[in-house]
Amino acid sequence: MQNIPNAFAEQVAQQDHQQLGKYIGDDLFDLMVKGYLVDYPSLNNSLRGFTENLPLFLSHKAPFKEHVILADIARFEQLLLMAFDAADDVTLTTEQLENLAQTDWPLLVLNLHSSVQLVKFNTSAVESFRALKNESTPPSPYIDKPHFWLIWRALNKVTQYKALEKEEFDLLDLIKQKQNFSALCQSLVNNQPSEKIAPILIEYINSWLAQGLLKSF
Repeated sequence: MQNIPNAFAEQVAQQDHQQLGKYIGDDLFDLMVKGYLVDYPSLNNSLRGFTENLPLFLSHKAPFKEHVILADIARFEQLLLMAFDAADDVTLTTEQLENLAQTDWPLLVLNLHSSVQLVKFNTSAVESFRALKNESTPPSPYIDKPHFWLIWRALNKVTQYKALEKEEFDLLDLIKQKQNFSALCQSLVNNQPSEKIAPILIEYINSWLAQGLLKSF
């Protein structure tokens, strides 16, 4: 099997990482692609997976490693592609949950839709991506606390992303880890009054159902 030609590989990188290209400019983008091909030669004809190691490359290779946001933007763009390419799972419905017996809830394990991606950044990667896409000036790369993000393919088949509070991010991450409903409740004990934990979780679940974030049993 032949390698992807270098010129074609550069086109793939430009297509998959358009906003990163805008952020660093043509000259640095060309330097990045050439260096990446040396460290990670395209050993097969898989175009989609060609840049999968780009965030790692950017985080370890000068001059890119001096700017953490570059690896973060590349990672975010890859997660968007992963959400878009994910399996078309049947989504969980309210009716399915309503049919559960009350005794089933403590051990209930919810499943995230295959398109759901969760990521935490310590830079303004997503804000910069959005600004560049809107032809605006990106903000400073520095932020004072981590930002938590959800990426998924919505019910209308459009890939979307939004910021999350840490509480919701942690709950979704527990679901990703296959933790049951009791574990989700337990995770809220230190931050919420005990009588409000179940209603809060039900509110979250209803929101996730409406967004198509959960996969059918």
